[in-house]
Amino acid sequence: MIVARGFKETDILIPRHLGIDKILCYFDHDYVVIEGVADTILPKIA
Repeated sequence: MIVARGFKETDILIPRHLGIDKILCYFDHDYVVIEGVADTILPKIA
């Protein structure tokens, strides 16, 4: 795992491919905007 910390954000890089369900476990929000994913059925913004 790689962690990069800047002045206003922290990024965590996990060295394996995660499915959308695993990625969404990291979020506790009402909405999450997902960009560039073609292998999952998700609502689209037109």
